[in-house]
Amino acid sequence: MKILGPFMMLLLATSAVAEPGSAAAAKPTKPAAKPAWVYQKGRMNWEGDWSFGVDEVDYRDKAAAPIEGPFDIAISGRQWGGWQPFFSLTCQSQHAVCFDTTPYKFLIFSGKGTVAHQIFQVGFMSPGDKPDGPVIMVSQYCSGGSDLEVGKWTSCKIPLSAFKLIDTKISKFWIQDQTGLTTNKWYLDDVGFTPD
Repeated sequence: MKILGPFMMLLLATSAVAEPGSAAAAKPTKPAAKPAWVYQKGRMNWEGDWSFGVDEVDYRDKAAAPIEGPFDIAISGRQWGGWQPFFSLTCQSQHAVCFDTTPYKFLIFSGKGTVAHQIFQVGFMSPGDKPDGPVIMVSQYCSGGSDLEVGKWTSCKIPLSAFKLIDTKISKFWIQDQTGLTTNKWYLDDVGFTPD
C-alpha cells in the first residue's frame, strides 16, 4: 500500500476544487416549481367558484370514482354552463395578490363525460373580470387528442402559451361545456398548474 506525503495530499485536494466559471462552480439552481393544485385529492385549494349556467357544483362527489382521494367535482349544468374557480376575493381589486402563472407551463385537469362527444373550452380572466387571451377548445390537448370518453377519466394538458396571456397574474379561469345540450353532467379532478 502506497502512502501519500502531505504535498501530494494537498495537490489532490486542490485539484478537486472547481475553476471559477466552470459548471461545477455554478451556483445551485432554484428548484423547479411544484404543481399548484386548484383541486386535488378531494380538496378545493382556491377560495371559491363563480360558476355560471350550472345548477350544482358538488365538490364531494364519489359517483364518478375519483382518481385519487375521497372526492371529485360533479358539475350539473345547463346549456353552455361552466365551472369557474377564482383564486381569491381580494384579487379582484388588488392585482398583486392574484395567481402568478409565470412559474408554470401547463394547465392540467382530468375530465369524465356522461354523453358522447363531451367537449370543453377554457379561458382566463385577469382582475376586474377582464378576459385575457383567446378561449381554447380543449380536445386537441387531451389524451388521445379527442373528446372526453363516456364514463372514463381523460387527462388534458394545455400549454399556457396557447392562451397568449397579456396579464400573467390571473383571477380565475373556466372550463365550459360545449356539447350544446339543454342539460348535462360532467366531472373534473386533478385540476392545477404544472411547470412540466
